[in-house]
Amino acid sequence: MTFTSVAIIGLGLIGGSLGAALRKAHPGLPVRGYDRDPRAREIAAARGLATVLNTPSETLRGANLVILAIPVDELAGVAGEMTTMTPEDAVVTDTGSVKAQVVPVMEAVFGSRYVGGHPLAGTERSGPAAAHPDLFRGTNYAITPTARTTPQATGCLCALVEAVGAQPVFVSPGEHDHLVAYTSHVPYLVSVALAAATAGIPGAGELVAGGWRDATRVAAGSPGLYASILAANGQAVLEALDVFCQELASLRQALKLGRGTLAARIEPAQAFRERLAAKRGWL
Repeated sequence: MTFTSVAIIGLGLIGGSLGAALRKAHPGLPVRGYDRDPRAREIAAARGLATVLNTPSETLRGANLVILAIPVDELAGVAGEMTTMTPEDAVVTDTGSVKAQVVPVMEAVFGSRYVGGHPLAGTERSGPAAAHPDLFRGTNYAITPTARTTPQATGCLCALVEAVGAQPVFVSPGEHDHLVAYTSHVPYLVSVALAAATAGIPGAGELVAGGWRDATRVAAGSPGLYASILAANGQAVLEALDVFCQELASLRQALKLGRGTLAARIEPAQAFRERLAAKRGWL
């Protein structure tokens, strides 16, 4: 472990789960946390997710790893406010699901000691009440160093990833945003579209089952949070939506042509899903 004191700014699902996971893995490690929402601080303190303090400056004091677990559209403002509060030798990371816009801004504030991160884990629930120490276990954690990033900063984030039970995946900020448009952002929009389409059909709610439930799970997430994420990765999401719509149009045409054509069109997708499930250990 290359860090001895951790400060977490933002105690929602991700920040709170990181605090809980670190405390579980290293019971003696000082983990302090702050959230601007007093109710979130109250819940996080009651659940023991971190040593919860009432100001960012108290939380940051003495930390050599600082985690900004806040929405992507708030990172620039919070980073600017924290510049003078953050110990000069502290490694700084964030957990945002968009990187190409975030990384240059964060590097401008914190320099080479900043390294971007994105835990590829979560649920449709939000807030400290949903936090869980095993949220990251067995998942991948994207790390997006640049030419400026020091090896010490990257090593520190790798140690965090290992401590919470995840696996590091190294990728550039731009490639990260391109890929998560397909694996996270478009799936959310597809989930929303299916839920919205079903809502307009009288009586359909009485016949939903496991497939619909699973396909629309992420539509239950915070609209405001997802809107900010999607807007920040707008171009990549638009490109991924175009590809998805082409696939959907191809399936529509195959359906018109009959069972055999449709089955042949579906099979490659099923095979890819099965290979990925075997590789990742999904049940």
